[in-house]
Amino acid sequence: MDSIYCEAAQYDYPPEFPVSIVCGGINKASAARTDILDRIFAGVVAYMGNRSCYDMNEFNYPDTVYEWRWQVNNFATIFLNKSLT
Repeated sequence: MDSIYCEAAQYDYPPEFPVSIVCGGINKASAARTDILDRIFAGVVAYMGNRSCYDMNEFNYPDTVYEWRWQVNNFATIFLNKSLT
């Protein structure tokens, strides 16, 4: 479940604003339930929809060479642009 919350936080941009969706689900459940697991699950349901089965590995992407290559290139671009100004 942590990967769902991490994904929501990392990609919290318009028009979806997933953090607002997850937190809204948690807040709505808080009024009716006091169990922390019920509230966490309500956030998952708000984000992923009501399903009969939830794949908790859906957002666990394996580290690949391509991801690291993009990240290294991205940091190199930022560093070079900053040093030229």
